[in-house]
Amino acid sequence: RDAQESRGLGDVYKRQGLQVSHRFSARLIAINAVEAGESVGYGATWTASDPRQIGVVAVGYGDGYPRHAPSGTPVAVNGVVTTLVGRVSMDMITIDVTGLSASVGDEVELWGDVVDVDDVARACGTISYELFCQITQRPERTIV
Repeated sequence: RDAQESRGLGDVYKRQGLQVSHRFSARLIAINAVEAGESVGYGATWTASDPRQIGVVAVGYGDGYPRHAPSGTPVAVNGVVTTLVGRVSMDMITIDVTGLSASVGDEVELWGDVVDVDDVARACGTISYELFCQITQRPERTIV
């Protein structure tokens, strides 16, 4: 079990022929340049060590994204994994898009095909089922 946890259970499930049944995503609504020494988010909990491009994503704890998700929690932009920076607010999160091909309007996967929900849960000190249960009525749902 420890080896499975360290690499994400999603890989184990995929090897067994199972597919992701739940994706949570939102859109990138802004990209801002942040200089070294500047901070992002409430309480200035994250400070850039060098110049960065920071994306603002239209999702927050009001949508059910975990409020206690720390900087470093994985997300993906256009299939490329990056990380959350700063605190989660009610309606937005900020992510590091430095060096990525990212534009306003791009989809950001919070968990799903690229970002393993178990990795997000582990970063938040919880389990994936709790994350699924926290999703509020605000996000649009698509059933396929």
